[in-house]
Amino acid sequence: MSESLVGVIEPATRQNAGRAEKVVPSGAVNGPAGTETAAVMVVLGSERPARFSQVAAVSHPHAPARASHRRRAVIILDVQSSAGWVEEQAALLRQAAGLYNVPVRLSYLCGLAAVCGLAFAAPQGTAFNARDNGAKGDGKTDDTAALQKIIDDAGARGGGTAYVPPGDYAIRPIELRSGVTLYLEAGATLIASGNLADYPLETQQREGESARVGLITVRHCHNVTIAGHGAIEGSGLLFVDATRVKTADDSDLKYTRQGADFMNPKFGTQDGPWVPVRDRPGNLLRVMDSEDFELTGVTVRNSPAWTCEMYHSRNINIHHARIHSLTSNLHVPNDDGIDVNGCERVHISDMDIQTGDDCIALFSGNNITVANSTLRSRSAGVRIGYYAGTLRDVVINNVVIDDSNRGINLNVRNGNVVESVLLSNITIHTRLITGQWWGKGEPIVVTAMVNPRNPGTVGAIHGVHFRDIRIDSEAGVLIYGERPGMIEDLGFDGIHERIHKGPLEESYGGNFDLRGNTRPELALFGHDIPAWFAHGVTGLALHDVGVEWEGGLPPFYTHAVEIEDSKDIDLRNVRGKAARPGIEPMLFERCEGVRSTQ
Repeated sequence: MSESLVGVIEPATRQNAGRAEKVVPSGAVNGPAGTETAAVMVVLGSERPARFSQVAAVSHPHAPARASHRRRAVIILDVQSSAGWVEEQAALLRQAAGLYNVPVRLSYLCGLAAVCGLAFAAPQGTAFNARDNGAKGDGKTDDTAALQKIIDDAGARGGGTAYVPPGDYAIRPIELRSGVTLYLEAGATLIASGNLADYPLETQQREGESARVGLITVRHCHNVTIAGHGAIEGSGLLFVDATRVKTADDSDLKYTRQGADFMNPKFGTQDGPWVPVRDRPGNLLRVMDSEDFELTGVTVRNSPAWTCEMYHSRNINIHHARIHSLTSNLHVPNDDGIDVNGCERVHISDMDIQTGDDCIALFSGNNITVANSTLRSRSAGVRIGYYAGTLRDVVINNVVIDDSNRGINLNVRNGNVVESVLLSNITIHTRLITGQWWGKGEPIVVTAMVNPRNPGTVGAIHGVHFRDIRIDSEAGVLIYGERPGMIEDLGFDGIHERIHKGPLEESYGGNFDLRGNTRPELALFGHDIPAWFAHGVTGLALHDVGVEWEGGLPPFYTHAVEIEDSKDIDLRNVRGKAARPGIEPMLFERCEGVRSTQ
């Protein structure tokens, strides 16, 4: 049997759903030729469910309601094929409900697991099946027209579900419509075209690593959902050269500790990044100038550029989904998981994201939350800020960042402002990696640099606080404000950091990485590595901070805390020795207003 749409007469409460756990297929009953349906079940109040072997039996139920019970029915019916057939069954469901004198609200769910609370319900409305409209799902036939048709038909009806049953659907770019849910059933995969000519230039202003359209676009829409347990395959490996590794073309190696030997392939190329081809498609999923968008349940994988871009939109909910580049082993550059630019009221939660580039990049916007997620990246687990725009009122909580290059990367580079950001309950595991990726194993980076091309526009970071963070890394926390006042009111409370040895410390270690500015002497350069380094900060608080070093580290690992050219520094219960004997645990140079208490 192939599970597909399920009609439910409400109230389909979790308690009633629990009674449906033992619903099993019962043979062919009144369904389209060659299909099977599940048994029909009626749940009456607190009574045990009655099962029926035929759809027709709904009209003559064997379990009449008792007057002593509140008459509420849940009737579950597995249906497949056309929207017309679904509507016929809906009429039967309403007829049965009428016999019980119960209110009716019809909704559609996908798969019997949905009845047991294990799947995501699609919104109420008419369902349009891709197979009924010519889609083959064989991985070879171009199914673009069939998918776009059911999306357009659902939108024209004022909303509905564009249902994609199991199969592999080769498609070119598509656009969603207001009120439409694109539901990918378990086993359904949308496979992006590998032909660059299928991706025309994007006509609307936006951001990203490509000027072309992406696979799925939501443009000037409201109330759009992508849901289910299927997958969106971006075919990203077709747009990189896996035989070559990207080298340092954005820095002058003479400033590094290793000089010309820095990033030498003799030290390994196992972390990539691979070289992208000259041009590639745009974002795998792009939401532009839209409102009330939801992504849930699906797997989005192997994007050729940024995976999911949220651009100038509001009320965004992304949850209980997977985004990854595991096929390439995280070797594809610029394949960020989720990018947020100019959006408000964005909620990201319960995600598993594993990408070569940043897992989550919050460039600008407000009222943004990130929670209950696991992240893994060859760049940063979470990037905050970077270029033009203001980012404020952000809360990040209950996050695990594992096996990554950087943990949290908070920076400004081109006059942008980051303010009012809270980060808490985070574990961070970072390491040095090979290749051109930005970052050198830092668990936390907070940097504000002036763009020499626009020196009159100076960005700022203020009101950022970290609390209850556990760190295991091969580098220290790096805080760097190029000019006074660019970083203000920065707090850390309850941070425990352990710095350990790694196989690349001699070949890649002992450098600060501030790339993203055009001054080569301040982009990638040699520097000793304390556990905590701060430069140019006003109002720095380190409270309840612990530092632990593994033995046998190279001599460029130094102090527990090193702060320079900063003022208004408050240290309370900061614990930890230097990395080796003979040097001070704490070093302050050209600082004002330092307060230290245990």
